[in-house]
Amino acid sequence: MDEFGERPIRGRAKESHKEFVALLAQTTPRVWATKTIVLLCVVVALAVWIGGNSPFAPQREGLLAWGCLDGPSVASGEWWRMLTAGLLHAGGLHLVVNMSVLYHIGRIVERFFGSAACLALFLMAVLGGSIGSLVVHPFSPSVGASAGVFGAFGALLVFLRRNQAQI
Repeated sequence: MDEFGERPIRGRAKESHKEFVALLAQTTPRVWATKTIVLLCVVVALAVWIGGNSPFAPQREGLLAWGCLDGPSVASGEWWRMLTAGLLHAGGLHLVVNMSVLYHIGRIVERFFGSAACLALFLMAVLGGSIGSLVVHPFSPSVGASAGVFGAFGALLVFLRRNQAQI
């Protein structure tokens, strides 16, 4: 048993595992989309904090200035907030949790689907999350990449379920 309490891969299973990993690496040799999203979120957070908004208790006005999701603003034509909200976070802990999960799950999803599809999936999930947020609480500002993270999880679960026999 290894340190996680699992049996080590041996024999034909080990070879199949190596072939599978090699095929994924061949299909998507570089995983750039996930790393780009994480880097972009971190850079935006640093800019927001340097601009005067606290990493521990961000102010509503500061988040509004940087493009958080806000129903009245979207209704008045600022539709881009439905995407920029996915790059903003409500403090350092929110950023660290979202980006650490996205980094680990996103790289796997990117290997399965490819970089461009992974990026499109993230953006569509953020957009869907923004629409849902506007429906549920249209007058409350919201931020975060959680919808993109859940979109990556959902895509991974669907992929694994549909390809269960091959994997």
